[in-house]
Amino acid sequence: DALTAAIEAGTLDPRAYYYRGLTSIKLGKIDDEINGDFAEGSSRETMGRGGISISRSLERVQGRDRQRLEAYRQRARVAAVQRDEAAIRQRYIGVEETAPDILRRRVPNAATTPAEALNVPAPKPRGPATRPAPKASDLPATPRKAPVEPPAEDDPFSAPPSGRATDDPFGDEPLRDDRLDQRDERMEESAAETDDGFDQRDRTSEEAAAELDDSFDQRDAQQEREAAGGF
Repeated sequence: DALTAAIEAGTLDPRAYYYRGLTSIKLGKIDDEINGDFAEGSSRETMGRGGISISRSLERVQGRDRQRLEAYRQRARVAAVQRDEAAIRQRYIGVEETAPDILRRRVPNAATTPAEALNVPAPKPRGPATRPAPKASDLPATPRKAPVEPPAEDDPFSAPPSGRATDDPFGDEPLRDDRLDQRDERMEESAAETDDGFDQRDRTSEEAAAELDDSFDQRDAQQEREAAGGF
C-alpha cells in the first residue's frame, strides 16, 4: 500500500515499481500487474529519472525474481539505444536535406561580397600635423632700440675733434698715434687686472691647502694620542 501511494503521488524513482512488482511475486498476484510494474520501472530507469544507482539497490534481490526483473531491464536498455540511434539518424538526415538550400541561399551573398569590397573608398592618408601660424596681432611688440653711435675714438673715419692741431702734417703728435697709445694702455690695464685675479686665486688655493694640511695633521695627532692612551 505504501508503494502504491508513492506511485500514485507521482514519484520518479523506478525502484518503487520494482519493489512493488517483487512484492506482488511473493504475494502470488497475477503476472499482468508484475510485468506492468517491471516494464514501467525499467522505462523510467532508461530515461534517467531518479538519478540514483538502481543496481546497488537491487543487490540483495537474487534468484529467479532477479532474473525476471533483469530481463525487463535489458529489453528497456536495448529499446533506449535504438531510440537514440533513430533520433541521431533523423537529425543528420535533416541536416543533409537542408544543406543544399542553405548553400543556395548563401551563393548570392558570396558573389556580391567582392564587388562590395571593391567599392569601399581607400582611407585618406594623414598629413603631418601642422600648427596654425600665429597672427600678427598675437605677437608681442618688440621695442625698437635706439641706434648706437660708435665712439669717436674707435671710428677711424670720423672727423677729428676740434681744438687739436691735426691739420699740421709736420706736427710732433699725430692723432692716430694717440689712439693707438690709448688702446695699448687699456690692454695693459686689463692684463694687469687679469694677473691680479690669478694671483688672488692662487693665494686662496694655497690658504685652503694649508688649512686642509692642518686639519689632517690635527687628525693624525688625535689618532696618535688615542692610540697611546689605549682607547
